[in-house]
Amino acid sequence: MNTPLIGLWALIRETWQSFIKTWSQTTKVSIWFVYIGLLEFVDLALVKFVPWLAPTYLLIIILVSVGALWVTIRVILSVLHEEDNKPQDDKADQNKAWALILPILWIASLQVLVLFGAFLLFIIPGIYLAITLAFTQLVAVDQGLKGTKALAASHNLVKGHWFQVLWRVFFGGLVLSIPPMVLTIVIYAILGFAIGPNRFMLLVGSKSTDPLFSGTMTLVSSVMQAAFVPLFIILQVKIYRALQKTK
Repeated sequence: MNTPLIGLWALIRETWQSFIKTWSQTTKVSIWFVYIGLLEFVDLALVKFVPWLAPTYLLIIILVSVGALWVTIRVILSVLHEEDNKPQDDKADQNKAWALILPILWIASLQVLVLFGAFLLFIIPGIYLAITLAFTQLVAVDQGLKGTKALAASHNLVKGHWFQVLWRVFFGGLVLSIPPMVLTIVIYAILGFAIGPNRFMLLVGSKSTDPLFSGTMTLVSSVMQAAFVPLFIILQVKIYRALQKTK
């Protein structure tokens, strides 16, 4: 017998409760976002005082991007373990995350091509496919499917529940975005007070932003990622597992 999809408010409540309950475990993994942000901060700070190091920033961006993907996959694995009441295995998850980087990049490339083509046709097909393919990376990490098989599995999972998934992904994500938005505003206010409101706004709006300021903002963003990326992955995993139970 098929199980009904979890209600919106129950989803939001359970997501937040899981986020608080698993905070200590997920942040052990997501803290790597801060280390990655520190790497970028140090590079930007060096560029400010040693301008001839500027070309190294491209290499740092590549390392940061790969590192962020690795951390994201590890957070997904950690959340899946918690959701399924399975023991954490950090060493195995590290190795699996490295092995999944290229398959996930390939899947992401396919998603971009499909969505680009759909949006070229009309915005409605683009939105439709954006929702049906929303669980492609989760399918790849959880089930080991690759390429078009992962895309097809996500499509089949959402099939018959498109509007329900849209509502839960959009509104659930919107409600859960309130805490990080408030915290971001507070942090920006503190920064603005520390360096002066006028200078802060000038730096934010400048096209040639000071490297040290850019590094500081990147570091703030990394801290926010470490704190709240697990929250949104938990939301996605709960919808994903709920959809599996409807089949």
